[in-house]
Amino acid sequence: RSGGQKFLWAFVDQKSEHWATYEKAATEVAVAERGKMKVVLVAETNLGVLNYFKIDPASLPQVLVIDVHPEVGQRQFKLGNWDAKARSYDTSEAQDMSAAKLLKFVGEYNDGKLKRFLRSEPVPAEQPGPVIKVVGSTFEETIASGKDVLVNFGGDYSWCEHCKLFAPEYVIIANALAGTGIVCADMDFPSNDVEDARKRGLQPAGFPELFLFRAGDHTKPIKFEQDKYNGERGMRAIIQFVKDHAALPFQLQGETFGAKPRAEL
Repeated sequence: RSGGQKFLWAFVDQKSEHWATYEKAATEVAVAERGKMKVVLVAETNLGVLNYFKIDPASLPQVLVIDVHPEVGQRQFKLGNWDAKARSYDTSEAQDMSAAKLLKFVGEYNDGKLKRFLRSEPVPAEQPGPVIKVVGSTFEETIASGKDVLVNFGGDYSWCEHCKLFAPEYVIIANALAGTGIVCADMDFPSNDVEDARKRGLQPAGFPELFLFRAGDHTKPIKFEQDKYNGERGMRAIIQFVKDHAALPFQLQGETFGAKPRAEL
């Protein structure tokens, strides 16, 4: 499945009744998979690792297989199932663990039977606008909506000062484009996974970074490059970028823009 390293991570509350069971099961799997996969047992006290994988300590136990694919980067496969109705991942089967169950999970991974787990923040209950919040589980449907969608890939303001500074200007841009049919969306990229982001050219080189997903042509996004707009990345440059690349015609201040075929971009 992958030419890189492979890990089985088991996240367990050391104070719970699950710890001894997982410790025994993980040891047996480590022996069976020696030389092929590393097995790591993580206690709830290791908050740095839990935060890295965006795992809530209250949701333990959880089990992940993680590998590094040469084309798409890190991939995760989680024990459990996607609950489409709740739009969240059900990991309840990790509550009842054994070596046989862990080995079965690893075997399904080795046989290519597991669907990749994509991290996602909760789906917002409301979208007051003008910028809509996109998360991992709503990303694909948003860009494939049949509209021109401008997506700002940013990060948490606690470490991304540029994201914090750009946020209010992006709201102004969204307000300026209100009524045009252009969707302005925002996504916390480090907290949400986009499937095969690197392969699809969607791995940001830095934050924030803007992509336009053209209506009917969303599989070939166009990245905003400020060097093509006199080195600017403010409102004027970004609105001009949308005017230059939107697939659908729209009106702004009495003029019509967009509707260029990709071949003319």
